[in-house]
Amino acid sequence: MAPTSVGDGHLLAPTALTGADGALAEAGRDLAAAATSAMDLAERACTWTHRAMTYEHGVTGVHTTAASALAGGRGVCQDYAHVMLTVCRAGGLPARYVSGHLTEKADRTPGGGRGGRSFGRQCRSDGGRGL
Repeated sequence: MAPTSVGDGHLLAPTALTGADGALAEAGRDLAAAATSAMDLAERACTWTHRAMTYEHGVTGVHTTAASALAGGRGVCQDYAHVMLTVCRAGGLPARYVSGHLTEKADRTPGGGRGGRSFGRQCRSDGGRGL
């Protein structure tokens, strides 16, 4: 299955942190070949990333590439997002990086700041939104 582009070429283009090395490119191609739809590819990329990585704080930094995080097999939400974006793009599924910041304390009072979070968003040609 090769998803069609939604017409936004930069959502398929690699960045300095999301360039596909051999392992990421292969995963994207293999997952796309097995997928039956764009949403299926997004779900497969999410599952693949979850299985390939272990969440661990402090082992990567803001300049860690998707390839490096995958090679180490560990990272935080930013690394998971970069790996998943790279796999999606390598499979032909447009995707982008989204980040957010939680501004509550652990006890839910405003202003505490619990840190940033990163997400991947895939764009499907049928107008749907990804995971």
